[in-house]
Amino acid sequence: MFLHIAVEFRTTERHPEFGRKGIGLDWNDLKYVLAVSRSNSFKNAARVMKVSHTTVGRRIQALEDALGTALFDRHTTGVQPTDYCRRLLEVAMRVEADFQSLTQTVSVPDHKPKGIVRLNTAPWIIDRILCPAVPRLRQAFPDIRLFLIGDVVESRQEIEDIAFSLRFDVQPRRHEIEIPLCDVSYSVYASKSSPRNNQWVTSDFIRFAMRTRTWLNETHPDAEVTLSTSDAGFVHSAVVAGVGQALIPDILGQDDHRLEKLSGNDPELIRRYRALVPRHVMTEPSFRAVFTWIKETLAEHFVVEGDTHGD
Repeated sequence: MFLHIAVEFRTTERHPEFGRKGIGLDWNDLKYVLAVSRSNSFKNAARVMKVSHTTVGRRIQALEDALGTALFDRHTTGVQPTDYCRRLLEVAMRVEADFQSLTQTVSVPDHKPKGIVRLNTAPWIIDRILCPAVPRLRQAFPDIRLFLIGDVVESRQEIEDIAFSLRFDVQPRRHEIEIPLCDVSYSVYASKSSPRNNQWVTSDFIRFAMRTRTWLNETHPDAEVTLSTSDAGFVHSAVVAGVGQALIPDILGQDDHRLEKLSGNDPELIRRYRALVPRHVMTEPSFRAVFTWIKETLAEHFVVEGDTHGD
């Protein structure tokens, strides 16, 4: 079945952006605008669209000529949407959502998301929270292969990969959208069998300062750091072994009978856990399925933020 969807972009203001009062836009044109804006270059958009980059350039140039205005500012490092294009993208994304809803209505009923989804996040999150919930994901979406990567900073993925990350301190890159997920509380714990002293275990990473380490520097400047590691799960194990006291997630420490909580009733630190998602991944069915599973899983342990990005 061939579906043709057109949108009329109208305005009553007198502005050179709009060559005439009504402009008819074809969905096939809008697809190219969305692909370029999400991947920040014609070359990457071509890989997503499975066409040559010259085809992408030609389609965008033809649309710019028809509209009488530039849609993208070209730079040596990529392209950026103009103000006009940003307004057009709002319309394009609504049309895309309508188009997807329509195609789902006429598609084969038993079609389900499939393929590889790569997720980078902290090893302790994978071990304690995500892995126990994988059977539920497998039951709902047996054709999705989940690739969990326990790393502080994710490796670069190819543009066609369905890959995203869940992070505390890492900032989103230019092509990524940041989606708040939940707050994670931290308190100070020590082994019940170890003597109290000024020895500490902390999380740290050579490429950037983790918030747990900066907290220790700010609140206990004279602390004797006996061990640094990149993951809260490793810190927890070191505290259990009696290496020192540490600031660890309450979900790891509060129910561990081997540990004693040294903080008061209130947590020492609250960290925001966020998803960093490349724009071109946002509408992929396999991503949306995994992202919904993640929010449902996190909700079993934390208060999850409400958002409309993944639903």
